[in-house]
Amino acid sequence: MAKALFKDYGFVNLEDSAIRREAEADPRGFLINHPSPLIIDEIQRCPSLVSQIQANVDEMDGYGRYIITGSFQKEVRKAIAESLATRTAVAHLLPLSFDELEKEGITLPRNDQIFTGFMPGIYSTKGIAPSEYYMYYRAVHLDKDIREEKNFADPNLFHTLLDILAGRAGQIINYTSISNDVGASSAIIKEWMALLENAYIIYILHPWSRNATSRAVKSPKTYLIETALLTSLARISSPKESSIS
Repeated sequence: MAKALFKDYGFVNLEDSAIRREAEADPRGFLINHPSPLIIDEIQRCPSLVSQIQANVDEMDGYGRYIITGSFQKEVRKAIAESLATRTAVAHLLPLSFDELEKEGITLPRNDQIFTGFMPGIYSTKGIAPSEYYMYYRAVHLDKDIREEKNFADPNLFHTLLDILAGRAGQIINYTSISNDVGASSAIIKEWMALLENAYIIYILHPWSRNATSRAVKSPKTYLIETALLTSLARISSPKESSIS
């Protein structure tokens, strides 16, 4: 999307190991070799580059010389907060909306839409079933990016948590019950759920009340942001299997 909107910008992808090594070895030289305006993708692969971007921005006039994209992981958030806090506008991109799909002429029955989901890749990749697509999504994003963010002693417990959250979507969070079912302490469950919330995998809906004290003490509910990830975790293989009403 960034490349489509900013066609006159250069582009580098830090997922490429050779490009990443160049950026890590000499951040200043890297940005000289790849001058602005520049799109830098997968910035989480080299958070240390943010400091050099800050130094370059301080010497430039105007805005928008660099567009950095990627997973908003802890090290990236920390680097931006320390180096680019007053120099950066942050946009959080969620899955496609109904309005965006309708503008492309895509309208599906309710259960079909829930099963198919809202990720752009499912519509741009022809011939792949949603169940297969989200199996790969789980393997690449959840098992790779999330586990890189947090070194899990037992990844199976994390997978169990995901399955439980899918089964309890829309329900009030009971950390003690989830802790017992997963086999991890409530403190660890809260830490993992905060990680999933920061990664935009789940959305925690806090209760509203006219009374501020009630808002603070009442338990929130949890939802998976991507409906098709929920159906994938729930082992639903077709819209007809869904009992959503």
